[in-house]
Amino acid sequence: MSDIVYSQIPTDNFSTVKLPDDFYFWLWRPALLKIIPPGLSSRRILHWLCHWLHLFYNKDYAVLYIVKNNKILHRSCIIPSSIRCLFMDKKDICVSMVWTDPKYRRQGLATSALRQVMFLMKKPGRVFWYITQDSNHASSWACLKAGFKPVGKAKRVRIKGYFFEQLTLEIFK
Repeated sequence: MSDIVYSQIPTDNFSTVKLPDDFYFWLWRPALLKIIPPGLSSRRILHWLCHWLHLFYNKDYAVLYIVKNNKILHRSCIIPSSIRCLFMDKKDICVSMVWTDPKYRRQGLATSALRQVMFLMKKPGRVFWYITQDSNHASSWACLKAGFKPVGKAKRVRIKGYFFEQLTLEIFK
């Protein structure tokens, strides 16, 4: 099993995404007492710590949700660059931990969320990254439909003496 890395630099004509009337986007951001995003495990406290300890290289850590009738239908985590992904520039972000309620899959929610993330988080020179397992065809399809291009494979390297692994990028030839 390996991970495929996709990237995109959004163009200036990127616009907000229209959802059906009873759906809406909700952007969660960390705060002093907002530690773990709704629907995620307590392990995400590490992201909150990275945000507040400035271990992320920018302050754009967030989670974009698609909600209907106060029920979360989709989630896309927005993770700033850090020492974990050396191929990313300091202003870049990676969309990860993407999930859609099984009842709402194959309806374009993941693609809509990716486009909305790029609209909300667009900055000059910023590159958006997306990493998914090569066997996750639905995830790959969603990011391709959002305009991402495959650029390489992620290689996981366990950092000796540390509790995390770094991702390096092996560019496609």
